[in-house]
Amino acid sequence: MAPMGFFHRKKRRVFGVMDVGSDAIKSLLFELPEDTESSDGTRRTVALPQPIEKFIWELPEQYSGLRLARKIREGVFRMMQHLQEVPEQIIIAVGPTVAECRVDTWSAVPGLGGSMLTRRDIRAQYHDLFASHNDLRRAVIVAPIEVLVNGYPLTRDAVEQTQRTSRRASDAVLPRSRVQEIVFRTLSLHMTVENGATFAEIKNALAGMPIEFIPLAVAYKEAITRGLGIGDALVVDVGGNETTVLSVRNGQFSHVAFMPHGTRRFAERLAKKSDRTFREAQKAMRGHATALPGQRGNKQAEGVAVAAAAQWKQSFVSALGSFAAAGPVSDTLLLAGGGAHLAELRSALMAGDWMGGVSHATVPKLRVLDGSAFFGGDTLGGHVAGPENAGLAALTVYVQVRQPIF
Repeated sequence: MAPMGFFHRKKRRVFGVMDVGSDAIKSLLFELPEDTESSDGTRRTVALPQPIEKFIWELPEQYSGLRLARKIREGVFRMMQHLQEVPEQIIIAVGPTVAECRVDTWSAVPGLGGSMLTRRDIRAQYHDLFASHNDLRRAVIVAPIEVLVNGYPLTRDAVEQTQRTSRRASDAVLPRSRVQEIVFRTLSLHMTVENGATFAEIKNALAGMPIEFIPLAVAYKEAITRGLGIGDALVVDVGGNETTVLSVRNGQFSHVAFMPHGTRRFAERLAKKSDRTFREAQKAMRGHATALPGQRGNKQAEGVAVAAAAQWKQSFVSALGSFAAAGPVSDTLLLAGGGAHLAELRSALMAGDWMGGVSHATVPKLRVLDGSAFFGGDTLGGHVAGPENAGLAALTVYVQVRQPIF
């Protein structure tokens, strides 16, 4: 007879996430309860994670891509040392700071096979295309963001509906005779071979433990659509060295662009204006950004912030030019990252004069995306408080809600 259940402690489900920014690397170890399902038994809901430990590694003012990759490796090992057990998975989000990010489109004609095109066929096509596009001179991390069949998005809901109505096997997608072309839209991270080798080293050193590298934009998309239930939004994450602009339409990935322009420009501008060191200017600008409206007494920082926000806005408008082909962007504007604290930047966006060529609206519905918003206002013990932790919070949600698209 087996011992009674209350003498046994069920093995806990532990995960780790890491947000690699340009000013700092943030990571969070947390525990999740057992999977939960919605009333129809098909969709997992977002559970409240139990934080174990948060780590923050501040980055120097100047650093190389290789040094950053090595810092990521050190961070992973530090997480493992603290945990003293193997987590179920570690998700590491990287962006333009580490690698060049771009949206690529790969197309293929389905080969011969059975009467039905299956998920296995689609996966095989994807891996063949990945091999053919791989550049030996550059390391690449690729995240598929959309599959189009005959020009139409192939969503999981559509596949499941086809399977229910045709009573086909769970792997079947569409009759092969109806498929003329398969197109994969991917978000790719391209980096030097040397940097890529460091990432491979991280995975090889922890053989047997799943480590996944993804663009942060992918985590945002899943967390916003599946976690918050927002199907249409323009997400603007203002980091230190860069800004990520992500458009989501009808719950699907629409377009993404990256600007080499973030809050560091504000601090650099203040340093030149005030004869401060960069670190001193950065501290002063952060103090100005987070002060209450009635307590802002640094007129010099305020003047610099107004001018820097205008310059940032020019870069933002330029980046939006690439969104025209993807269709109009939503008037729901979710502003995240440390730059969301800057009132001058929020005012520049609220003016709405940038929306004319990319949206049907004239004024955005701006919302500062605090990390706690993903958990009903819970900051997880302060670990995801503020818009500067929205990326880390999105990764924590991504762990729970992500679903493969094929």
